[in-house]
Amino acid sequence: MTFATTSLRFIVGLLRSDAGKAVVTGQLMSLSPAVAVLVGRWGTEGLAAVLEAWTGTEISDADVAAELAKKGFKVVAFDPSSLWGAKA
Repeated sequence: MTFATTSLRFIVGLLRSDAGKAVVTGQLMSLSPAVAVLVGRWGTEGLAAVLEAWTGTEISDADVAAELAKKGFKVVAFDPSSLWGAKA
């Protein structure tokens, strides 16, 4: 799945401010579940670090992982269901 970088930059920018966080946090999952998952997986700071230098019009989850790895971040596969005590 790919995401429009302009929209993602806007959402990440809002989430990085206290006022924007209050507005967006409650609505993000209902407005765009895919973006909410992306933000949950990489965090606003991780996405911001990638988006600062990203020149493409779209970005995918794999692009974010690759760019974070290039920046020296440890990229680990993550299964959000493990947070709620799901049995393997």
